[in-house]
Amino acid sequence: MTRLVWGSPYPLLIGWTLLALLPMPWLLAAVTAPIPAGCSEYCGLGAGLATAGIVVISEFWLLVALGLAWTWDERSRTIAAVSAVGASLTLVVVTAFIYRLVPPGRGTLYAMQFMWALSLGFQLPPVWRLAKRRPPTRLRFVVDAMGVAVFLAAMATAFLGNDPIRSPGPAVVFVAWIVFGAGLSVVAIRAWRHGTATFPMVAPLLAANLPLLLVPIAAVFPGEIGYVALLQIPLSAIGWLWIAIAWFRGEGAWVALDAPPPPSDVDLSLRSRGLDGGH
Repeated sequence: MTRLVWGSPYPLLIGWTLLALLPMPWLLAAVTAPIPAGCSEYCGLGAGLATAGIVVISEFWLLVALGLAWTWDERSRTIAAVSAVGASLTLVVVTAFIYRLVPPGRGTLYAMQFMWALSLGFQLPPVWRLAKRRPPTRLRFVVDAMGVAVFLAAMATAFLGNDPIRSPGPAVVFVAWIVFGAGLSVVAIRAWRHGTATFPMVAPLLAANLPLLLVPIAAVFPGEIGYVALLQIPLSAIGWLWIAIAWFRGEGAWVALDAPPPPSDVDLSLRSRGLDGGH
């Protein structure tokens, strides 16, 4: 029984999630509490503090969850696939906010920014699997930069506000999203070329990142073209769900904890020349 419980990350993740959810009903009640009509000063302080509490608890939950995912990534075949499904779901929520499928109201901008940062965090475990946790130096730099982008997006959401005019928070999250998307294209191409994933697996994800090419144009000529560039978000949701289904079906490479490291480019060159001593 002990081996069954501790041989999987899911009991730990479920327990940690339930613990993080305990204070949420009271915090949500404080956020949605009506403001008295005659109140004119500090009326929104309670709701603001409750919102900050939700964000801090959620991001701390994400930090611990990513730590568990990193620890179990090479021992659990499903951890990256489950995280990819989570990324897909949060990206759908972000899409609903961006394209105004959710009626605008108090806290809408903050909720969108929070879910946007959370979606980037959910994408990290499947990125680690595509990179096979033992990437060459250049790819390791790309993956590390994506991790830094997630951290900055989370910190900006928690401490830099959500007003697109008076606070830098949304701008930081937007830049983090661009950096993450660019790195994701590099990781997906490398995964296809090195056999971690087949081209049909990563093709939807690569296609999803094509709208990022419109970001410089949208920055110079803001308008409807910005919404076209943001199509990367719903298309990424489809791409990650597609990869998750493939992983659940057993497709793609998976590295066990006790597996030997992949051969380097030098080893492959020596083998091709017959200079590896017959190994």
